[in-house]
Amino acid sequence: MIVLAFALATLLSATPAEPAAPPRRVVVQVAETDGVAAAELAALVERHGLAEPPPMQVAPDDGTRARLTTARAQCEAAPTVAVFWLDARRNDEWRVYALPCDTGAPLVREIVVTRGEEEASIEAAWVIMRSSSVAIAEGHEVAMQGADPAAIDPPTAPPPAPAKPSPVAPPPPRDAPKRPLRWQLTAGYGGEAMSTRPRWRNGVLARLSFAPRPRLRLALGYALLLPATRDEPAGFTWWQHQIGLWIAAVLPVHPQLALELRAGPELELVRWRSQADARGRVRAVPRFGADVGLQPVLARGRRTVLALDVGVGLAIALVDVDFVTCAATAAACAGADRRVVLDAWRVRPRARAGLSVQF
Repeated sequence: MIVLAFALATLLSATPAEPAAPPRRVVVQVAETDGVAAAELAALVERHGLAEPPPMQVAPDDGTRARLTTARAQCEAAPTVAVFWLDARRNDEWRVYALPCDTGAPLVREIVVTRGEEEASIEAAWVIMRSSSVAIAEGHEVAMQGADPAAIDPPTAPPPAPAKPSPVAPPPPRDAPKRPLRWQLTAGYGGEAMSTRPRWRNGVLARLSFAPRPRLRLALGYALLLPATRDEPAGFTWWQHQIGLWIAAVLPVHPQLALELRAGPELELVRWRSQADARGRVRAVPRFGADVGLQPVLARGRRTVLALDVGVGLAIALVDVDFVTCAATAAACAGADRRVVLDAWRVRPRARAGLSVQF
């Protein structure tokens, strides 16, 4: 009876046993930026990580913090043996990192990678992590080297300050489109053959042209043939005033040379007088003129062009004109009282030479 009471007292006084602590884990960190190699390594961990202690599990890394900082956070979050991760950024060498949670000193192991044998390198990384986690858990020597924390997570340089925009010089002012040179003013010498005596008449001319299109010109001109005299009859003198309206085609032969073909109606005002007829007479003669000319450029300005204007042509009188005198006492200018002083040609060659200014 005494023995039974003693046993019951001993049982009641005994302290209940504490529950066993959960086994410490091993964490393998995988980030989205680690690439295909780290993803395949995580698949190996998920398939074989729980086969034997310590248990291994995969933890995603969002990449917002440094890898070493994230690993230390995993050590503090739950009882953990170590945290591993794979750096596979280089094609020829990978690095397996480990952070033993008891020491807090990071370790590293290099894996030489041969092109075409990446699968073998992934399995080698898995073996290193598995064997190292067992060695760390049991307190044995780990076949890894100490790692420099600065080499694991090199400090990221702050983003460069936005460069101050350098002052941009304003673009040079664009040249205004060149205004076409539509007007042309010509002045110079003009000569014409009218009859046998005198064979050639000299004079001056002026012409104003307008170009509605680059190769088309409309021109208005005036020419004065200087007075000519003859001894018979006494004091016989005549003048010629010529007015013309032409249309011309301009053909550029060379950048410095143009060919002009011109034709149009003309009007000639002829006046003559003699001692026997002091008042003189005026007659209007309609004509048609055609000319060909060359205009070599002598100088170019910003808005003007100076050119030489030389050419030859024909003037065709549309009516016959005879210069006659009549006796002062004659009742009618006919018969013996009518005297032809000058028989003018109907087709008259002519030439010109002068200067022209386009503006």
